[in-house]
Amino acid sequence: MPVSEKRGDNLYNNDMFAPLTLPVKTNQSTVRKYTFKLSQTQWAPDGYNRSVYLVNNQYPGPILQAYKGDTFSITVENDLPVETGIHWHGMFQIGTSWFDGAPAITQCTIPPQSSLTYEFSTSGQAGTYWWHSHYMVQYGDGLLGAMIIHDPDDPNLKDYDSDYVVTLTDWYHQTSAELLSQFLAPGYKGRNPIPDSGLISGKGQYANYSSELAVYKVQKGKKYRFRIINTSSESFFIFSIDGHKLKVIEVEGTYVKPFYVNRLPLHIAQRYSVIVEADQDAKDYWIRATMSPECTPNDNETINHDSKINYNVTGILSYEGSSTGGKGSDSVPFTDVVTPCRNLNSSLIKPLNASPPKDATETVSFNVTFGTSDKNVSEALINNSSFVPDYNNPTTLKIMVDGANVADFPQSQNIAELSDNNGVAEIVVWRTSYNESSLNTVDPPIRDTTVVPARGWTVIRFVIDNPGVWAFHCHIEWHIQIGMLAQIVELPDNLKSQTLPDSIKNLCTKRS
Repeated sequence: MPVSEKRGDNLYNNDMFAPLTLPVKTNQSTVRKYTFKLSQTQWAPDGYNRSVYLVNNQYPGPILQAYKGDTFSITVENDLPVETGIHWHGMFQIGTSWFDGAPAITQCTIPPQSSLTYEFSTSGQAGTYWWHSHYMVQYGDGLLGAMIIHDPDDPNLKDYDSDYVVTLTDWYHQTSAELLSQFLAPGYKGRNPIPDSGLISGKGQYANYSSELAVYKVQKGKKYRFRIINTSSESFFIFSIDGHKLKVIEVEGTYVKPFYVNRLPLHIAQRYSVIVEADQDAKDYWIRATMSPECTPNDNETINHDSKINYNVTGILSYEGSSTGGKGSDSVPFTDVVTPCRNLNSSLIKPLNASPPKDATETVSFNVTFGTSDKNVSEALINNSSFVPDYNNPTTLKIMVDGANVADFPQSQNIAELSDNNGVAEIVVWRTSYNESSLNTVDPPIRDTTVVPARGWTVIRFVIDNPGVWAFHCHIEWHIQIGMLAQIVELPDNLKSQTLPDSIKNLCTKRS
């Protein structure tokens, strides 16, 4: 497909800067239908023109909305010159694991000029999620957007007047394919590529190039729910709004006992809902999304090491009646110290309803290291094995169609099996030993994305009750491309008894 030459188009998703208009609520579960048309064009969200991927001719892509218990039906029409696959981050996919959207794991890729309809329920879920390409580092080129599942029984509904969605991302001036070819070049031993800028809801500024700032408008005396999503490929953000405390009410689909912070850390794929009260003087205030350079090490060997990046990404919270009307601010930032590259203090995050599973019945241990392959290419290893994707023959099809047993997969597939139906899985990720007595088994955070500290560890527990093949991986996209991914095959015998849709089978025309 030729690249569009309409370089001056305003392709921002303007829905990002207006309060959410809720979908019509019915008395029964509703199928929420969407169509994604993927395309390629030239555009400059930070002022620097480059090739980008768009969904429905906009970036970020459409905000998907549903009510808890509804079903999404999303048809992805791929008009890109490359293959793809869309993942629905945080969706449980109960009974629909093949629609998780991870090529080589749950499906083959969607070829150019082809389509696939994903269908899955939102039963048992509410809150803030996102969708993105799960092929190569494509979402760094623009294939991403927010998913919001509303809950009529949300205990916070009375505490705010309107909903806003905010995406934070790093942005590169080379395409993901260009960067990846340099990153995977034999002999390259440098660090992850350095971004050129950062964007708030698709808007940012690079050097002295002309571009727009993200502006969110509020009325004095009202309260606003901001749903904040880090959609980066590499970068850790610290989010704040000058003069306004952030009341945290939701963490990645879980309601929490409300608490206040001034500055909110988010690593890639993490999400928070915060309530912001417009109780200050009616003027403009800086929204700050600061990228931590400590989390993106740089030296003279690093790809794009001479980037002109400004780590202090800004937008504006503009009060109705402000004399500057969203053009600038003299507001003062908060100075609270936030530890970079780490989770928000877990002792603050207390789920409203906590009943964590105890006494693990199956334990999987993953030791994560880095090395160099026999082809002199950097690689990430899990238990001394770097994941090698098989895009023409995904794991789900091998198990469901071919009847393959987990024990027969090669080591490069990094597969762990969980077979204790309704038992408790424990996944330990480590570079050092850990003290089990230090675990919080009373009210630990419930989330789908966490930070494993350098030379540290984390423990994750969940009930084994959802048959499928699940990607367990680093969300720093450069790390996943060098093999930092494991596959969790949950209840494979149960999975074999389920029926794989023809639409998934038909994608795999070149199966070996």
